[in-house]
Parts: sequence; C-alpha cells; structure tokens
Amino acid sequence: MALYKIVNGEQVQMSEQEEKDTEERWAANEIINKQNSWVYDRQNEYPTIENLIVAMWEKQVSGDSTQFNKLESDRQAIKTKYPKP
Repeated sequence: MALYKIVNGEQVQMSEQEEKDTEERWAANEIINKQNSWVYDRQNEYPTIENLIVAMWEKQVSGDSTQFNKLESDRQAIKTKYPKP
C-alpha cells in the first residue's frame, strides 16, 4: 500500500523505509490503544462535568446529596464494568 506525505505543500510518496517506520508506529499505537481501552470506555460512560458540578453544588449549598450519591454509585458501577488491567 503506497503511503504519502506532504512536503512543501505537495503530496509525495513515502520511501519504503518511511512506510515501514510509519506502519510500525501505527502498530505500536494500536497496541497502546488496546491496552488503554478501559480508560476510553470509562470516559465515554462517566457523567458530564456539568452534571458533577450541579450534584456537588446541590450537596454543598442545599445539603441535598441525592444527585451526588447517584453519580458516585454510577461511577463505581462504571469502574467495575471497565476494571483496570
């Protein structure tokens, strides 16, 4: 598969060595991404920062910890669902 790069605004085909180096970097990145998939999975399911701020605000100002407790319960469930390796 021919790979290309941009040099001085022009598309240029990579040399065989550049292609090999690039494919090795892609393979290494793929391994890292698989090893860290639990991080991405957790991030996608955690509540938003806005929801966290509202829950903390209500707990601190109004003394109502209902939302805060639910967020913490949800957070623990997510951590259990996607454990660290």
